[in-house]
Amino acid sequence: MKNIRNIILAAFIALVSVSFFSCGETPSAKFLKEYEAFVVSAEKSAKSNDFSKLEALAKKEAQFTKKAGQLSKDTSSWTISDAGKYTALTARWTAAEAKLSALKVKKEAGKAAEKTGAALKDLGSKLKK
Repeated sequence: MKNIRNIILAAFIALVSVSFFSCGETPSAKFLKEYEAFVVSAEKSAKSNDFSKLEALAKKEAQFTKKAGQLSKDTSSWTISDAGKYTALTARWTAAEAKLSALKVKKEAGKAAEKTGAALKDLGSKLKK
């Protein structure tokens, strides 16, 4: 009877310990979860060719970069694994940002070409007169 009680007590302590560790999210884990959600939203914008969000996304990325710098100073919270995940997420963000930037430049170049073409056509009409 005493052995069964000890086994149940040990199992209970183990279960409680596991629940405490799984519920306690470190600041770096919380940050990485938020950053990953941000990166996914940027990737969705890039996939849908929605470069209108580029400026807002870039501002938010700057905030994440600042926060990552603060977190990395706390070596007890920021692990090598966290740094690796952050680096991978940053690479994904950079790819999404590059696509959005290219789309924006392409649209702006198209508008500039149209204006230049219209101006040349107008000039050509004036020169013929």
